[in-house]
Amino acid sequence: MSQLDIPSSGQDDLYSQLVASLPDSLRRVEDLAKTSLVTVYTPLLPPILSKQDIITCLQKFKRMCHGLEQKLACITLLTDYVVSAIMYPTMVDIFALDTSNRSKKFIMEIVSREWEALFIAIIMTMPDTRPSKEAMESVLTFLRRIVSFFDLIDQRFSNLLKSSVCNNCFWSFGLQTVDGREAETKKIDSKTVDDFVSQDFKAGETFGPTVADFSFSTQNGVVSVVPTTSSIVPVVPTTSSVVPTTSNNFTTSSVLVVVSRLHVASLQLKCGVEQQINCQVETAGVVLRITTRCGNCA
Repeated sequence: MSQLDIPSSGQDDLYSQLVASLPDSLRRVEDLAKTSLVTVYTPLLPPILSKQDIITCLQKFKRMCHGLEQKLACITLLTDYVVSAIMYPTMVDIFALDTSNRSKKFIMEIVSREWEALFIAIIMTMPDTRPSKEAMESVLTFLRRIVSFFDLIDQRFSNLLKSSVCNNCFWSFGLQTVDGREAETKKIDSKTVDDFVSQDFKAGETFGPTVADFSFSTQNGVVSVVPTTSSIVPVVPTTSSVVPTTSNNFTTSSVLVVVSRLHVASLQLKCGVEQQINCQVETAGVVLRITTRCGNCA
């Protein structure tokens, strides 16, 4: 058998080319490996939980976890497990027999409700007991990754993880929403703000709606009550501090509250016909008076 003799100079050239192309080959292999790994969804929990186990955990995790950050971590792990079962049923086979997506939709609706309830709890809680901003940033990154996967297969699943409650929760931390929207801000006339800030409120002064703001035609049987400086006294709210006044078909109730710190999570009042909001600066604190009108407003 004849043998092919390669000159030594040719062998040296081939070796030199291989050595020179080695870094580029390594980068290409690494890029291909990363591309393959990105498409594989591996659950954080071991694939040993059944469908009923996941449902039971979703129903009971809030009672087992005490802090909000613990609840966030638990719901994140459970959501990750469900998403892995939807994306790659060969790895997590709890939906292996679900050909109509009925079971997937059922569990995802439970997951969605638990996320929404947790977001409401975060919004309503006091600032010192809320999760850290870093924790919420991690949750936001996780949900964005989940939504990006669901957008490829069925947007109905991704829409279950997006809601107005979710948006408000992330906005309260100064973050964007899952779909990348910033918090909605209202444009305020700078001249109005400057005029308000330039006012020098002293102890005992009142500010709030005027008579014109809260007045309403007496022909309709509505009583207009405007508190004055003498009518606002910094007292601790008691039963006697709630004074109802009745006129025709309407009842006007006044509640006088003295507070040194006020945190309102989801209260929305509009100063005008239905209620009057008056605030007085005192040396000991702030006197807030809200007068509401109840009854037949027709």
